[in-house]
This record gives sequence, C-alpha cells and structure tokens, in this order.
Amino acid sequence: MKVWPSPIFYSLALSSFLIFFSQFSALSWGTFSDDDTHMSQLSLSYGWLAPYFIPEVYQQLSIVHFTPAVLTLYKAVLTSFGFNNVAFIIVQLTLISLIGFISAYLCAKKTQSSTAGFACLLLIYSNMSMFPMISRFYTVHYLLGALISVLILLLIYRAWYTNKLNNYAFLISLFILSLFALLSKEIYIMLIPLLWCVFWKVKAGKAFVLVTLSLIVYFCLRFYILGVSTDGRDGEGFVSSLMSLSLDSWIGFLTWYVTNKWLICLAVFIALLYTPKKMLMYSMMAGLFAAPSLAAPHAFQNPELHGDRVFFMFDLALSIASILAIFSSDKKRIHLPLTFQYAAFCLPLIALLFIQRQELVSFAKSHTSTPSYLINEQLIHQLEKKPTLVLTPLSYLQGEIMNIYRLLGKDWLEITQNCQQFISRTKLSTATSFLAFDQTGQRVSLEQVQKNCQPSQNHVNIKKPPTFKDGVLSWSLDPSNAESIGILFPDRGIAVEAAVFKQRLVRPKPNETYQVYKREHGNSWWFSEIMTIQVIP
Repeated sequence: MKVWPSPIFYSLALSSFLIFFSQFSALSWGTFSDDDTHMSQLSLSYGWLAPYFIPEVYQQLSIVHFTPAVLTLYKAVLTSFGFNNVAFIIVQLTLISLIGFISAYLCAKKTQSSTAGFACLLLIYSNMSMFPMISRFYTVHYLLGALISVLILLLIYRAWYTNKLNNYAFLISLFILSLFALLSKEIYIMLIPLLWCVFWKVKAGKAFVLVTLSLIVYFCLRFYILGVSTDGRDGEGFVSSLMSLSLDSWIGFLTWYVTNKWLICLAVFIALLYTPKKMLMYSMMAGLFAAPSLAAPHAFQNPELHGDRVFFMFDLALSIASILAIFSSDKKRIHLPLTFQYAAFCLPLIALLFIQRQELVSFAKSHTSTPSYLINEQLIHQLEKKPTLVLTPLSYLQGEIMNIYRLLGKDWLEITQNCQQFISRTKLSTATSFLAFDQTGQRVSLEQVQKNCQPSQNHVNIKKPPTFKDGVLSWSLDPSNAESIGILFPDRGIAVEAAVFKQRLVRPKPNETYQVYKREHGNSWWFSEIMTIQVIP
C-alpha cells in the first residue's frame, strides 16, 4: 500500500484548505501590531543570515527568546509582496491549512481510516482561540514550528513504513527540519525528546544522533547570540514570576482553556474511557509541548492574548493523540454506512464554520474600533503616499511603519509624538503634508494641536538616563508635578509612559536616541534635547 499520494491525500488537502480559507473574509480586517512593525523593519534592515549569527542584530528582536526564523519569514513576505496585510493573512491561513492537512493525513495513514483523518481535521478546526491567534501576524513562527513538527512526524512514518530510516535523503531532511523547528520557537525543543522516544523504539540510531545534533547546534547558536540567562521579561527569575500568579489567574486560565477547546477536551475524555492506557501514554507525549508554558507566566495571566499561541502545539498534539488512541484501539470498531460517517463530520463542521465566523466578527469589532487600528488604516490605506509628518498620541506603538516604508524604498512617512517638533515643522516647511491624531484615533486640526501643546519650562530631573545593560533597559525620572512622564524614541516613532522602567527588552539600535517628555496642567509640555541611549557591554 502506498503511503502517499492517494485519494485520501487529496481529499484531506482540499478539505483543509477549504475550511480554513472559508474564514478569509472574516480575517481581512487584520492589521499590523507594534510587534509586527518592529519585526518587519528589523528583518528589512539586515541580510538574510545576520539574525542567525550576529548577536548585535538578533538582540534587537529579543534578549530572552531565540527565534530568528520569524525574521526570515517576515523578510520573505515583505520583499515578495510589500507592506501588505492581506499577504500576511494568506500566509497565516496557508500555514494552518497545511498543518491541518498533514496532521489529518498522518492520522488517516497511521490508523488506516479516512474517518480518523477527517475527525482530526474537525478537532483542529474546533479550537476557538485559533483564528484570533491567526489575526495577529507575529504568531506566524508558532505556526511554522508546528507545521515543521507534524511534517517531521509524517516523514518518519513514511520512512519507517518503507524501511528507509537510514536513507540519506531522509536523514538530511530530518536534521534540517528539526533545526528549523527549534529556530522557530523554543516550545519545539520538546519535539526532540518525542523524537528520541520514537527512534529508540524503532532502533533508528542514525536518526537519533542527528536530531540530537540539531539540538546541540541550536543551543550553541543560542548561547552565542543570547548568552545564558534564567531571567524573565521583568529581569526577575522565571520561577518567581510563575509563583506570583494568583489563584484567580489559574482559575481564569482553566476556564478560558476549557471554554475555547471544549471539543478537544471532550475527545480526550472519550479516548481515556475508550482506551485509557494508550491515551495516557499519548497524553504524556502531548504534554511535553505544554511544559515550556511554565516559563511563560503571561500565558496564564492573559490567555486571550498569549495563551492561544503558547498552547497551540499542545492543542494540536492533543487532537492528534486522541484520534490516534480512539482509532488505533484494539476494540472492535462499529462500522457505520458512509452516509453516517460523512454526516458525523459535515454537520459539526457546518456548525463550527458558523460559530467561528460569529466569534471572529465579534472579535474584529473589538479591535477595529481601537485608536491604533484607526490610525493604521489611514496611514497604510488612505493617505496619498507623499512626504508626510504625522503626530500620533503617546499610546500609538506602531511608529516603526515609517521605517518599513523607508527600507522598502518609499521614504514618505515620518511619525512623532513630540507636538512641539510637529508645530515647529509646520512653520518651516510648505512641501510636506501634516497630519495629527488624537487619543481616539481621529484627525485633529493644527489649531487644536497648538492649543493642546503649550510650552513648559519645568524641566525633568533625570535620576538615571535610559541605559541598556545585561539585556535590561532601565531608567528613572523624577515625576514631580507631572501628569504624564516618560521617554520618546524618535527613531521608532513610539513613546513609553513610565517614570521608572526596568525590563529585559530588545537591544537598542546602534546609537539609538531618546527624548524625555513631561506633560503637566493638561496641555503644558516639556521635551528634552535628543540624547543617545547608553549601552553598557
């Protein structure tokens, strides 16, 4: 019997792409977040291989996580399609379609049951937090790592079935794919212990050695780029951050998880009743992908924003595990007519298509009314692309859009939060367009800007200037008489409102500058001169 292609191969592929792309119109509102704009400009600023081998380059993305593959993917999309949100939506949907297809096909071939393949596809699609995750483009590397992981499992099954576990093409592919899964996100480190178990069981020594080698190469690169640290985002240890979670946070997370993955949880429960020993073993394997979440307390504190992507591979593994356990059971199967089998797949799928769309529409309404979204839409889609200076509110964090256009050869946009600079520029230049937004994302007139931006002579006492040391960015300002105080980053077009700040954050750009600002009495503003962030080796 052929492992692939076969009729079920094409049936599952077509089904997967159809059901996932059915939500394309409901996702078309998706736009770029501050993480997206930062990764986009960074990917375009350097060569293809620089993030993999130059610490000063990669550390501008993260000091904590080593995921350079995401920059490669961003660079590929941006250079191919430009700064286009539709292109990113298509990439996200293509990746999840491939994940659904390969997972379903693996289940179908492993169990010799096409019904198992369609059941797996149904479970994956039932994940209610999946499409909100897809709407955020910066989750693309989680999807990439998941795709590579299930592809590796399918290739292993094919090599085992055809007795080609020692084939050089398979071994080279295994090493490359394993390494890129690790370079996608740290969660996929847990793929390696899973592969060790598989290769130990089938006595594939060469494959065992190669996946181990991929892990060694990954850690060598990681230690070279980031060094060794056990600190979390706030500069404190991961364990202390996890232990600080309240009982309410844990209860809220569990409620969110069961509510959004109820069909997966139901399948796991049925599998445990149907074949407890096998499902327990499979659950332990799937649980490997949940273990890294313990180093991400924010996934439990705010699961709607972080938990969906952190637990995505765990959800996927549970879906596959429950289907394999049920359909690989030694118990006698109940053979139903094909009509009933198709109905058992199609009727729940139709219901899920409707439910997912309704949830996405509701989700979109809550996001498309935000000030940042309204500003983005006007900057990206509505403005004529001529030299324009834009004044944005302090809360707007997508200022690096201006750098993306510049790197793409379209240097027309400049973004600032310095209202005094904006006013002075309007008096000096007649060739530039000027546009200002308020806190609600609506345009305001120059007269309104002038009214709300009166100069102040009350300087800020800078106790500690912005300093980057050992991966931590910190500063301390005297907030006396200030209604709002913080730091502007002119090179990024963003602001951070905080008198005292200390976080493990991205490495500043070479010679990156800053300004201190203070607002008092409602409309009186003071801005310091432009200075350079101190970077201490």
